[in-house]
Amino acid sequence: MMQTINGTKILIPNKARLASKIQAYGPVDIKYAVFDWDGTVSRLREGWQNLMLGIFMGVLCQSGIKPEDMNATMETCMESIDALTGKPTYSQMVDLAQRVAAHGAQSMPALNYKRAYITLLDRQVLNRLELLHQGRAQLADFLVPGSKDFLKLLYEKGIQIYVATGSDEAPVINELKELGIMQYCVAVKGCHDKKPGDDPKFTVIKNLIQETNAKKGELFTCGDGFVEVELGAQNGFAIGVNTKDDNYFKMNQDKAEKLTNAGADVLVDNFVDYEVLAEFIMNPAKYI
Repeated sequence: MMQTINGTKILIPNKARLASKIQAYGPVDIKYAVFDWDGTVSRLREGWQNLMLGIFMGVLCQSGIKPEDMNATMETCMESIDALTGKPTYSQMVDLAQRVAAHGAQSMPALNYKRAYITLLDRQVLNRLELLHQGRAQLADFLVPGSKDFLKLLYEKGIQIYVATGSDEAPVINELKELGIMQYCVAVKGCHDKKPGDDPKFTVIKNLIQETNAKKGELFTCGDGFVEVELGAQNGFAIGVNTKDDNYFKMNQDKAEKLTNAGADVLVDNFVDYEVLAEFIMNPAKYI
């Protein structure tokens, strides 16, 4: 049974597992924090599932889907995108290529579909930043509630904060600056040598953990995806961020279960209770 902390919505999904970790790690002295960006702090890419489903259906319509099969095809595409959420985008595009071939059409390489999708997603980010520049949107519209306050508090406590992304660093650094987050971070770490089928975020976070040479009681990761939570749980502590994905078809509704299974030590929907969350991560033994 999940335990809440101090009347907040912060949840400890597995108290026994947490207690065992604390005993194994010894004294907790958090010095390093590794944050995922999209869906954890930033909402600039929120609704990405809508864009991906559009790519799937657009490509498959050109492959000769019969009108009477349209709804069923959309349903199976939604299920596939949902099932592969948290995996590298390339995996979803391999699935799309296989669907095209199954309809007897000539498929493009999965990498081509990925590039088309990334182009749409980048355009969405630029459009949202433009709304910010024009004063038609506020910073709060594109930040997970309380995330900036949480990062600021950690920074003031002397914790070295890194942002990890499976994408190139430059656009993410720009987004951090636009949303007023970069000032709290030591660095943004991206993937420079991406290969089809690899999980770039896994590589980035694993390398970052090794670079800091952090002991298990000195590090935590924070993210809304399986990869960063699992790596954090194995190498320190992990905050699972159960943000609600804003997509038309309510995909990824089992995110909390996925994060718990990945090993999250604590679950939050957002960072509204950031002071309590910071207290927990600095002294988790107090809550077991």
